[in-house]
Amino acid sequence: MIDEDERKLQVSISLPRRELVLVDEYARCHNITRSEAVRQLMSVTLEVFESRDPNVELAKAERKILDKQTELKQLQYMRDTLKGRIQ
Repeated sequence: MIDEDERKLQVSISLPRRELVLVDEYARCHNITRSEAVRQLMSVTLEVFESRDPNVELAKAERKILDKQTELKQLQYMRDTLKGRIQ
């Protein structure tokens, strides 16, 4: 199975000039790349959102259930395949 941390998505964004200047300043102050600055700022914003929205916890729980159901189906398929080879 793929770990949660291994699932990555590339995102392209457009920022107004003022915000780009702020991102560049943040990156310069922390001695990081612009991309890393955007990642850090997004992570902080999403953590705040997560802590304030109860639906996020529900969505996480539903995702875990779906992952476990998928894993169960894969294991059942493997069991049935191996059972067929033995017989």
